[in-house]
Amino acid sequence: MGKISKGNVWILMVLLCTFTAVASMFVDNVTTIFLMIPVTLSIVRTLGLQPFPFIMAQVLASNVGGSATLIGDPPNILIGSAAGIDFNSFLIYLGPTIAVVFVFILLLIKLFFRNDLKSAQKLGQQKRYPRVDG
Repeated sequence: MGKISKGNVWILMVLLCTFTAVASMFVDNVTTIFLMIPVTLSIVRTLGLQPFPFIMAQVLASNVGGSATLIGDPPNILIGSAAGIDFNSFLIYLGPTIAVVFVFILLLIKLFFRNDLKSAQKLGQQKRYPRVDG
């Protein structure tokens, strides 16, 4: 993701959030965050960025992504079992709504962390990000 973003901090943020949200659709939110935080820390340290905005954004993305499927959040399993809703029905009815919410969350992240992202982008242009392999 660091390589694909080519030093663009916002693109890196969107890529990390999207991957986290999609992974959270099929794996529990907490597990997804535990798996993604070391990856995120590695990427942002390599690029010389502050990790807080990225981690916070991924936590939000994980919560939103996990809400889209029956197995993404523990409460969804309880709701689906009690109401007799299967996996596909849950995804079909909640998927489009969650996609809209995810875009809204990305816009809020960009708004809340705009100063951090701008300063990180300027820092990256001054430093010339090192090549990220892998």
